[in-house]
Amino acid sequence: MKTLEDLKKMKNTPCPPFSDAYTFLIMKLEDNIIGKLNGEKRNEALLSEYDEASKTQILIDLEYQLEKNKF
Repeated sequence: MKTLEDLKKMKNTPCPPFSDAYTFLIMKLEDNIIGKLNGEKRNEALLSEYDEASKTQILIDLEYQLEKNKF
């Protein structure tokens, strides 16, 4: 299980063309919601690797990203 500590590490891990691995994760989740027929199942699979606290933080950040982009 990945934890909040792992999310912090992701924010410091480069992941071109994104600023970091955490931003890549959020953008991937957003893309699944917007552009994939089975995006919900894809996101469930991605999030299954994280503990509850991490999932909560990811979903808060994803909601912010979607709201920012008006989706």
